[in-house]
Amino acid sequence: MLCLEKEVWKPTGIIMGLFPHRIEVMIDQLEQAIPYVSTGVFHFGKVERHDWRPVWDLCKRIQSEFRGCKDFPSTEAHQAAWQRFQEVRSRASELADQEKEAVRDQSKQLRDDILYIVKGCRYSPLDDVLFFFDPTTVDEMKAMGRRLNEAGQKLSENKQWMLAEHKSQCFEAIQEAREGQDMFWERRKQLSAERRQAHEHRRAENERKREAWEERPRANIQRNRAQLSKAAGARARTLDRIREIEDKLSETTSEKWQGIYSEWLSDAQAKLSDIDESIDRIEGWVREDEDRLNN
Repeated sequence: MLCLEKEVWKPTGIIMGLFPHRIEVMIDQLEQAIPYVSTGVFHFGKVERHDWRPVWDLCKRIQSEFRGCKDFPSTEAHQAAWQRFQEVRSRASELADQEKEAVRDQSKQLRDDILYIVKGCRYSPLDDVLFFFDPTTVDEMKAMGRRLNEAGQKLSENKQWMLAEHKSQCFEAIQEAREGQDMFWERRKQLSAERRQAHEHRRAENERKREAWEERPRANIQRNRAQLSKAAGARARTLDRIREIEDKLSETTSEKWQGIYSEWLSDAQAKLSDIDESIDRIEGWVREDEDRLNN
């Protein structure tokens, strides 16, 4: 990790004599326990959070050792060790504070970046009411959904570098935006169901009207076909009658009966012509009603 630094804390243990005092050894251990902390103004890469509890536990132990300790070779040695301990502890506290501030700044920046993305993903039904002339489209909502997923992915990838409060703020913002988007899709689903129901109602109503309209021509066709059946029977009987009269007319030699049969034949042929005209007329009515039903 590259960084621009003002100063980097490095252990500088002091060894007093060949056999250092146990407290001096513990101070050396304290110097070694202090994590590396970048103190530069600019940081490249992520700022890591260290576990400072071992450092503070060791500080407590060292301070406890100083209480009642009377085996330093001299008062000056005791004071020098105490002074060194104070400097090391102070330096550790300073580095811990700097790390804490850097981590907070980093976490805030990540939070702000995520919330900026989420801000463009919020849907409000009130906006569609106020700006009814330009409502939110499906494509716009899909794009917002993709950006919201991007915000969630960014939070997931960086949560280890963020403070709990900032992660919570991002999570709540994402949830709120997702609820708004869910509201859009639920409303759209409801509107689609309403439109589908209205369409089905109109279709059923049109079907009912068409059936009511078709009832009359169907009834006419049924009645006229019955008439055609009767007319066909009458025509067949009339043809039989004509053939019967023609036979009688061809067999008789009586002028009287020839006149009678001729008159009967003329009447039967006139009746047949009337029947044929009636059949043609009824068949025309049937065709008209069938055309109405087929169009």
